[in-house]
Formats: sequence, structure tokens, C-alpha cells
Amino acid sequence: MLNSTMWKKHLGVTLSSVLQYNIQNDAINANADDAKNKIGEERLFFDDINLDCEVSKWSNWSPCNVTNGVCGWGFKEKTRRILVHPKNDGFPCPKKLVKHKQCHVSCQKKKKSRVRTGCVMSEWSPWSKCNEGCENQYQHRFRHVLVYPKETVTTCQNEVEHRPCPCY
Repeated sequence: MLNSTMWKKHLGVTLSSVLQYNIQNDAINANADDAKNKIGEERLFFDDINLDCEVSKWSNWSPCNVTNGVCGWGFKEKTRRILVHPKNDGFPCPKKLVKHKQCHVSCQKKKKSRVRTGCVMSEWSPWSKCNEGCENQYQHRFRHVLVYPKETVTTCQNEVEHRPCPCY
């Protein structure tokens, strides 16, 4: 017995369109009693067919949803939905209808006044690499002081930055 998915691919039509065409054709070419009998036969036939689950395509990824709502690490998601529930011995629906992915939204750093710090810093180095597994691991990057402040009391800030590894 062919299941509904194989029928659709073979015929290039849906079962409901075949059913509708057969009923309309009988109503035009035969009397009303024949059409009513045919409707009952088509419904019995349709009830016995295996219907496979059909799901929509995955949606696009949502924007990054961070915990504080502004910046930092968070998650984005994409979803799909069930279009046709399985019937009889049709293929079941996939269990996974939502996918999550870790993401990061950069925080806008406040520019530090040169008057306050007096430091001139180099550009940041690239982030260090994360090891496989990624659990409880951090990346770091460095920069160094190009010009120290004239005031001896002031120290240069932010020579090292750390962040959690972006594990997916």
C-alpha cells in the first residue's frame, strides 16, 4: 500500500484534491445518488491511508536574547511546526521543533577620558582559542601600554579581558 507522501510525489497532487475532483466529476457526470455513494467510498478509502507527519521549514534565527536584555551572552532560537499529524502507520513527527544556539551581543564600552587615565593603549590582541569541550573555559586577550600617564598615581586599566568560550 502506498502511503500519502509517496502518492503525492507520484501524482504531484494532494489526496484532498483527488478526493474533491472525483466527487465533483461524479456530481457532474452522474446522478446525485451516485455522487453521495461515491463520497462515502472516498471517505472510507481516505481513512485507511497512512498519513506521514509533515513539518514546516525551519524559521530564521531569532535575535539574540540576552539575560539582562542589553548585551552579553544569550541564546537565539529557530522553530518549525507540525503541518500534518501522522495517521495510522504514517511516519511520526520529529521530536525536535525548536533549536537553540548560543550568541553574544557586544556591550558598548564607555570611552575613558584620557585626562582621567592618561594611558595610551595598543589595539587588543585576537581572542585566545577555546579547547574542545568548552565547559568552564574562558578566552582572553591582551593589550599593552604604549604611553604611561604622567601622574604616578594613575594606573592603566584593562590590559587583559576574559570572556566565556562561545560554545555552540
